[in-house]
Amino acid sequence: MANCKLPFLNSNLRRLSLPVAAMPPGTGIPSSVRLTFSRAGEKHHFFTFTFLENRKMNCATVYAEGRSAERHGRPKTLDTLINIRTFLAVARSGSFSAAGRHLGVAPSVVTKRVSRLEDQMRVKLFIRSTRQIILTEVGERYLPRYQSLVKEIDDAISGAAAVAQRIEGHLRIKAPTTVTIAFLARILSDFQQENPNVTMDLALVDRSVNPAEEGYDIALGALPASYSNVIDEPLCPYPRKLCAAPDYLENRGLPKHPRDLVDHICLTFHATGSTWSFLSPGGPIDVEVRSAFSANDTQILHDLALRGRGVAMVANYVAEESIRSGKLIELLPDFPVAELWLKALIPQTQARKPTVRALMEWLRIHMHTALVIGDRAA
Repeated sequence: MANCKLPFLNSNLRRLSLPVAAMPPGTGIPSSVRLTFSRAGEKHHFFTFTFLENRKMNCATVYAEGRSAERHGRPKTLDTLINIRTFLAVARSGSFSAAGRHLGVAPSVVTKRVSRLEDQMRVKLFIRSTRQIILTEVGERYLPRYQSLVKEIDDAISGAAAVAQRIEGHLRIKAPTTVTIAFLARILSDFQQENPNVTMDLALVDRSVNPAEEGYDIALGALPASYSNVIDEPLCPYPRKLCAAPDYLENRGLPKHPRDLVDHICLTFHATGSTWSFLSPGGPIDVEVRSAFSANDTQILHDLALRGRGVAMVANYVAEESIRSGKLIELLPDFPVAELWLKALIPQTQARKPTVRALMEWLRIHMHTALVIGDRAA
């Protein structure tokens, strides 16, 4: 029989295409052929190949169904465990069919697994008859031992899963200064109070950072940024208001439309720059304003606006008390400031960790309460 150079296949059902030239010579493409082969240091494998010719593509689709020759090598540990579980299912149910229903496999599969276990042990575990299946003396002796073994393995797996789901460990977090001082520090502390096995390292940084490169588990902020290998998760809206002091408006006039802002002195935020965006019934409006002062902290812009230095776009949680007391006037209420979102940047390697996920859910609830609803003490 002619040799064919074929890619090595595992003992699963596979499909591949081979050049027709690689097919065994003879009268056309055979419907099937059985091959035996091995690799250096590997046990023999048997495969039956079914060829479906496609002359147009100059290839044949090959469906290969194979099995490892376990008698030529030691059975895999996982296969042995599966066979033991099958033996226990038969012993419990007293029937190959019932065991198959419990395991979700055909009775023939159950029979094959038990036979393989018996071959490996070189004993008979069941006495089979047309009317009943009963344990042999050896089967009776090994039943409790196998039950204990499987329980120990299952307990170990369950224990490992429980450890993996624990909310514990150390978190490095980056956050903006003003938000942290106002309420984020308390929110993080409350999370730690609920989860005492979590420790935290909080850094106040008012710039966008790549958490994967700078060693953070979570980087919080409202800055538009995108990095490779980093997940961007929205937390909650970051509402803002346009405002100015009464003294400033008395001298410079009250803007009636966003485009009027080009004639005003404006105090801008580093991240959003000098292009201010508003919403209107006719669609979004973008205005390029004249920036007299720029900062990376919304509290600074608020304080300058209080002193009459210009018009500022300030976070609601910073401006609301000054607006309520009349120290600042909200401008253009019919043209809401375009929505900005507070986000969390998380390295992909950290994103699925239970502690990170738990903190994210905690932040979504409590940051929304603080920033949107306005309850800073909740």
